[in-house]
Amino acid sequence: MKRAFGMLTFVFFFLPFGVRLSKNQDYDEMPAAPPPAVENCDGIFLSYDFLSRTKEYPHVKNATAQSWAFNSTARVLNTGKFELKAWKIFIRFQHEEILVNAGGAVLMDGDDFLAAVGNGSYFSGSTQADLKASIDTAGDFTQIQVKIQLSGTQFGVKPPGIPMPKTIRLVNDGYKCPAPTHRIMNCERKPVISDLPPEKANDTIVGRIPYCCRNGSLLLTILDPSKSKSVFQVQVYKIPPDVNRAALYPPEKWKIVGTLNPDYKCGPPIRVDATEFPDASGLPAVTTAIASWQIVCNITRPAKRNSRCCVSFSAYYNNSVIPCNTCACGCGDNKRCNPDAPSMLLPPEALLFPFENRTQNALAWAKINHYNIPKPLPCGDNCGVSINWHVNTDYMSGWTARITLFNWEKINFENWFTAIQMKKAYRGYEKIYSFNGTLIPELNHTIIFQGLLGLNFLMGETNGSDPTKDPRVPGKQQSVISFTKTQTPGITIAKGDGYPSRVFFNGEECSLPTKFPMMSNGNQYHVNMVEIIRFFICSLITYAFGRLFN
Repeated sequence: MKRAFGMLTFVFFFLPFGVRLSKNQDYDEMPAAPPPAVENCDGIFLSYDFLSRTKEYPHVKNATAQSWAFNSTARVLNTGKFELKAWKIFIRFQHEEILVNAGGAVLMDGDDFLAAVGNGSYFSGSTQADLKASIDTAGDFTQIQVKIQLSGTQFGVKPPGIPMPKTIRLVNDGYKCPAPTHRIMNCERKPVISDLPPEKANDTIVGRIPYCCRNGSLLLTILDPSKSKSVFQVQVYKIPPDVNRAALYPPEKWKIVGTLNPDYKCGPPIRVDATEFPDASGLPAVTTAIASWQIVCNITRPAKRNSRCCVSFSAYYNNSVIPCNTCACGCGDNKRCNPDAPSMLLPPEALLFPFENRTQNALAWAKINHYNIPKPLPCGDNCGVSINWHVNTDYMSGWTARITLFNWEKINFENWFTAIQMKKAYRGYEKIYSFNGTLIPELNHTIIFQGLLGLNFLMGETNGSDPTKDPRVPGKQQSVISFTKTQTPGITIAKGDGYPSRVFFNGEECSLPTKFPMMSNGNQYHVNMVEIIRFFICSLITYAFGRLFN
């Protein structure tokens, strides 16, 4: 029994883009390359490509009654060893199609166009009834393939739905077709390409590419060179009239975006030497690209832009937490809150709750401590990731801090990293206990932290035990950091020397509070010289009078 393979492909727009080449080409014009699924077919390959449609008159409110003019292409390709005589295919339409034209084929039931084919129809060749084998024609596509240009009217499927036929099959005797597979092709002018998650690394269809599947997370080269690059492969096809396979056009106007990363400005593609990369088969060999371009993207510093992460400060000597700034990561609907009011001090346990669940804690804490309560209440920080820096201890020879990362996003951050800049305490850094710590002196006294092996996932937010009443639970990572004062004489932790001056998460700079925790339950740690002089004078007078009357 011979085999035939069917594939349904969705195509939305025409866009000449580029194509993968093989070496030793000495021609200029060739038909467009077939889909990669052809490589697995050793019989007859069928495909149906939906190209476009336009809304027809009359325009009606009932979606099922609205008519659309459509264009599509059906292909029959002989990938076997034997010639296919008098090819015949069946297309099972299912949207009340009325066929107006079928260039390259005829309807086998003898109907003329217009033909109602809503329940399917059989097609056979008109000018090319037989398809020769590739072996006998040196791979001449004009003899081994036929293309049927279909146009007509269909009903009932409004965008973004895709009105595909139910099935397509070869009906010649001696061939058996499996169920067709569906593959969506993206032909947008500005496609968004996302990195694959790690679990796709060994996928037989999209994985098994060296350096693939980083989930969008790239580490600095100084941290781990093997995780500083991400590779992905895109299958690109050419569509008439641009079918010159030797002409390569690289994508332009690149832009890097992400959930949590800085802004980048990318330059134009520049042709460079062909890239060499490990062979995907795993053999000790390298594969050389046909052509390579380099696009350089640099971090930009926009004049005004909201952060995507924020920092809160707390300390052992103060019961209150200074939370993230109001609207640190932007404010959406602020009709019920004050975007200009400073954030309210919180009890430490409130950091574990989403902002919308902190209101009662903040109000109760303000009443207990006699803090001012703004009206309306300040808006939230609206950040996907927040970091708490807590001064844990302070003694004569050293001090410790605790850093806690909260992930309020739904996604996981694999191979996350955070960086802090300590202006005065940097030289005193000793050790971080639950993370990896790396000193980067050339980067303005920066310390970079990463999760240990097996703890390098900052998990996403999850529902509480009872979603109907319990607040959502953020993903969390935490570690204690120790510092010595031997290398930093004169350092004063409570006056700000024990707090980072800049904090980054995955390269994104986080918003910092504008003040530090105060000493003694809210009394600021400073000295009032007027009060001291007044107290000193009063003490002298009291002492003098005491001596006078004794």
